[in-house]
Amino acid sequence: MKWRLKTKMWVLLLSISLVIYILAIGYISMVFKNRAINDAKLIADNLNKEGANLVRAHLNEHFGTSRALAQAFMVYNNIPSGERNLIFSEMIYNVLVENPEYTAVFEQWELSAIDPDYTNPYGRIRRTQYRSGGEILFKTDTLDTQGDDTTGIYYQVKSGKQEVITRPYYYSYNINQALPEDEPIHEGAILMATVITPIIVNGHYVGMTGMDFPLEGFQEIIEEIKPLEQTFTFLVANDGQIVAHPDKQLIKQPIGKIYPEVDEVYHFEEKIVAGEKFSFMSKDSKFGKNAYVSFVPVKIAKTNTPWSMGIVVPVDIITKEANQTFYFSILVSLVGLIILALVIWIIAHNITRPLQSTTNLLKNLALGNLHNSTKIQVKSKDELEEMAQSANTLLEGLRSTAGFAKEIGEGNLTADYKLLSDEDALGNALVEMRDRLKRSTDEIKKQADYLKEMNAAKDKFFSIIAHDLKNPFSVLLSVTEALLEGFSQMSDEEKSVSIQRIHKSANLLFNLLDNLLQWSMAQTGRLTFHPEKADLRTIVFGTVSLLRMNAENKHINLSTDIPEKTYVHADVDMVKTVIRNLLTNAIKFNTEGGKVKVTANKKKGYYEISVSDSGIGLSKEDQEKLFRIDIKNKTIGTSKEKGTGLGLILSKEYIEKNGGRIWVESKPGKGSNFVFTLPSYTKKEVPERMEK
Repeated sequence: MKWRLKTKMWVLLLSISLVIYILAIGYISMVFKNRAINDAKLIADNLNKEGANLVRAHLNEHFGTSRALAQAFMVYNNIPSGERNLIFSEMIYNVLVENPEYTAVFEQWELSAIDPDYTNPYGRIRRTQYRSGGEILFKTDTLDTQGDDTTGIYYQVKSGKQEVITRPYYYSYNINQALPEDEPIHEGAILMATVITPIIVNGHYVGMTGMDFPLEGFQEIIEEIKPLEQTFTFLVANDGQIVAHPDKQLIKQPIGKIYPEVDEVYHFEEKIVAGEKFSFMSKDSKFGKNAYVSFVPVKIAKTNTPWSMGIVVPVDIITKEANQTFYFSILVSLVGLIILALVIWIIAHNITRPLQSTTNLLKNLALGNLHNSTKIQVKSKDELEEMAQSANTLLEGLRSTAGFAKEIGEGNLTADYKLLSDEDALGNALVEMRDRLKRSTDEIKKQADYLKEMNAAKDKFFSIIAHDLKNPFSVLLSVTEALLEGFSQMSDEEKSVSIQRIHKSANLLFNLLDNLLQWSMAQTGRLTFHPEKADLRTIVFGTVSLLRMNAENKHINLSTDIPEKTYVHADVDMVKTVIRNLLTNAIKFNTEGGKVKVTANKKKGYYEISVSDSGIGLSKEDQEKLFRIDIKNKTIGTSKEKGTGLGLILSKEYIEKNGGRIWVESKPGKGSNFVFTLPSYTKKEVPERMEK
């Protein structure tokens, strides 16, 4: 049976559409499912990281308290032994009162460090304050008088001289329990861990301090992290024991014994001890059949025993939304196929006597084959010719449109397109899409850059607040408390030392807060920029006079070589801040009896100012860390002065704001030379006031 043309067109176009439909549905199904799985993995990993960060912050806070106590105890030799025990006990008592989550706080000392008549390299005294029955009790005992217990945690801290967090254990203060237990044998025993910080004086171990805290608080953290239904998180200690888990019966059990089959493949404890991040798809029924499991390391303070945060997400929950979208797509596509079939039938019914060339052209257009299609040559001067001309115009328009769409698809948002007419809806839509994509791309880039800068500023700010304000305040609190408790019994020399420590901490806080204030104003757009004619010689002399006492305290020769009438075009306050920061660093990192010199040399159109010192110098690796906000500089001064690196970052911003640049020339042991440039002042320049 010979089919009519309209039947052929209908069958052909519908068949092609059906094939495309099947392929598209299959592809969309695969893409949606893979994307859903990948997105869920990403969400789970990110939430797992957030949970790990919460755990890390919680533990680091404990270590911060322990570290502050250890730093306060380092001055024990400056306090008479009779007063020392009272002062230190009072400090520990206050820590317990102010931190109700701690069950006990302790200090342990080498007998040879606190008793000059004791010469053995072993033996220690332990003083512990702990909670029992709503009260804070005190206990003292002497241990290891016959030799160090090389298997105990004390010897580990003593020999390693680094911070330690113990493995989880059960302990009860309601009874005289001798050692921690792996099981809650005694009444009132709770699961806890201990953070320990060694007390190091002049490189020698003299004792340690720390606190015991319960681990039940981590249960709340893991229960709050639940991105999808039936998902759960859990916390694992360094030795592989479960610290927190939705199933509380699994707490304190080794993870390898809970999931033995999976452990044979992935070796949980080895990866946790190594601090590795790892993930896998598991079909173990204990994880939940066919689940995604991810582990993120929790690196704790300065210890080498990281914990790990785990998350489990069932795959059927991940693909649930993708399956719903897939079924909806099938329904919409079926409706679209029915509509398409009706449209094709109507078109085929209206075309009764098309030319073969027109038929071939339309077949190619139906297949989307634009480049191999040829123009129709018809000169019948009737409707067929008009149809051919329209078809030719359509072909050229589709080619132009496809080329323009391809350019946009390849990312060329500057491509031009010539509209077929003012009513060219597709062309206008593509041009509008191009313009919107271009605007969106520019806006996204600006927002990304801005967010990156703001995140870096935020991280730096938090880092400074957390790590650099706490230590000076700890020293101030420690010293002032010691003065309050024993001022009348102190010698004049002890009082002088305490006052000097208070002055040094206050000066450090002032410089840090001043730099922090100026830097925050620059980041938030509240900093006024007022370039003008500035006498560099006057600025340098004024700053040198302010810092001369600091230099004389270290017997440092502070000199300048600035010619008269050295005028620059810059903001005076910014230049003062830069010179003050560079001179402060030069004094801080210089040796006793060293030299610091400020010079200025005239160049073509600018001055080159240098601040050189004969101090400890910088390695190439340390030089690369300077002027960067994303790397914290922990270099200590020659007199143990601490710094944040914010002064150099602020100096770099100020110099660049004034049209100059800054760099450093240095070698270890041979001093440093910080150089920056400023534009020289000329009469042609008109000072202008600008606000960032």
